[in-house]
Amino acid sequence: MKKLILSICCLIATTTGLWAQDYDFYIINPTSGKKLFCEINSNGTSVSVFGEQESGNIAIPSSVTNNGKTYTVTRIRYSAFENCTGLTDVTIPNSVTEIGSWAFSGCTNLTFINIPSNVTSIEDRAFENCSKLTSFTIPNAVTNLGEKAFKNTGWWNNQSDGTIYKDNWCLGYKGDKPTGYQNLLNGTKGIANGAFSGTEIVGVTIPYSVIYIGENAFSYCSLLASVNTNAFSITPCSLTTIGDFAFGNCPSLSSCDIPASVTSIGSNILLYTQWWDGQPDGIVYKDGWCLGVKGNEVNGDITIQNGTKGFADWAFEGMFYTSPTTISIPNTVTKIAKGTFFRCEGITAVSIPNSVTEIGEYAFAECSGLTSVTIPNSVTKIGENAFDGCSGLTSIIIPAAVTNIDDEAFIYCSGLTSITCNAVTPPTITPGTFYYYDEDWAEGNFSAYNVPLYVPEGSVQAYKNHPIWGNFTNISAIESEGPDAIAETTFDNAQIFGGEKRIIIDNAANTNIAIYDIMGRTVVKAQYLTSNNEIFAVPQRGAYIVRMGKTTKKVWVK
Repeated sequence: MKKLILSICCLIATTTGLWAQDYDFYIINPTSGKKLFCEINSNGTSVSVFGEQESGNIAIPSSVTNNGKTYTVTRIRYSAFENCTGLTDVTIPNSVTEIGSWAFSGCTNLTFINIPSNVTSIEDRAFENCSKLTSFTIPNAVTNLGEKAFKNTGWWNNQSDGTIYKDNWCLGYKGDKPTGYQNLLNGTKGIANGAFSGTEIVGVTIPYSVIYIGENAFSYCSLLASVNTNAFSITPCSLTTIGDFAFGNCPSLSSCDIPASVTSIGSNILLYTQWWDGQPDGIVYKDGWCLGVKGNEVNGDITIQNGTKGFADWAFEGMFYTSPTTISIPNTVTKIAKGTFFRCEGITAVSIPNSVTEIGEYAFAECSGLTSVTIPNSVTKIGENAFDGCSGLTSIIIPAAVTNIDDEAFIYCSGLTSITCNAVTPPTITPGTFYYYDEDWAEGNFSAYNVPLYVPEGSVQAYKNHPIWGNFTNISAIESEGPDAIAETTFDNAQIFGGEKRIIIDNAANTNIAIYDIMGRTVVKAQYLTSNNEIFAVPQRGAYIVRMGKTTKKVWVK
């Protein structure tokens, strides 16, 4: 979704990348005397920068200060210096890790650019049409190289027609569209976004050395029939990342194995291939990966295939919206990928296994029907917008191992009545993790800061003193009182049932009982039963513990 918005923004931006109110503050660049506009990133501590119509030699600072606060410059924003035809020399600081789309496109007199060694992403057309740029280095840290990032530079135009390589990256081709079979050079570590999209190649050999296959790298290759991803080696492939739509819309492609080394798969990597069209309708799996759904919407309770190790990005986007659905995920999955269950409004409950260590961005965003989710103790990171718009959630329990919760992870969770964070040290969060405010969109105002926050007893003051967690108005310790044990035991005559947000206890007159949630917090305080039929309301669906004397019983509430 953000990618689509960004693409639209880039198309309508002015040549300087400057819109009204499209920055948070600006400084005067001491090397040029021009304004350098700064947009605060979601982490609240760094900025993306873009400039006016610069000329001559300029240097971009590694940090900027506004209202007494210093921010690190980590990104050159999209269209930052686009069409600055007088710009000749740019020094980029080592703090920068990303160079956005069209950042220096059309800088026809740019002769020198240093790309710092820390840069990991150079986006689409970043240096396109710089005709005097004859020398540059793609840093070893780069894991994402955009489409046509260096097309029509002085360096590009000096290359011979054919497949183009630079610093172990395959950038695509120059001249006529390639045909026939492509054998990529051994030693190649990455294939740029869109490198061979729309060509008439019939097959490709991808060497063992390749780690990254970019977005749309081979999409719309109508004659592509075979892909060999383990060439030149008998050892397992090194490939780790396959980008969105990498082989999408290649109707002749009947087979493409996903090597065991792969750890991240983009959306629709095999959509509209011969292989995809041959799969039965329903959830589609390939080499241990859940790729998504073919055919009509899938509804009802879903159990993900045992042995599945991961999800493709946006695998179930927009599915599961007409009937209540519960999702069971096997303990072979280690990450809930970006957008996996985005806008699955019919999902009511999800069981995440203890094998999962990360919940990706937008993983459950806009799942408005989600009332219960168990985040296991294995999770250490919760991504940007992970639970954005989950208005049905009434409580959140954040495991002790979580160290980072990204921006807007829990915004618009308007049904919240409690938040429990079991981390002894307050996790890293941003001002927008639990709170959204935009004066131009007043209806978006929602703050979880008024929701009770429960934290470990010895950490209450640390949370209160934290510059962001301290915004919560009601921070208190997790109750230490709890059941003596959670081992399931039986009672002589009593019967316990879970109903719709209620627990029913029969045949337990003249008995002392108490009810706890799975974190040991008291839901129903100890009381003496006088009737053989008692009904107790509980706040949400999930597991509860009923204690009678020194014995306990676990019960699931629908």
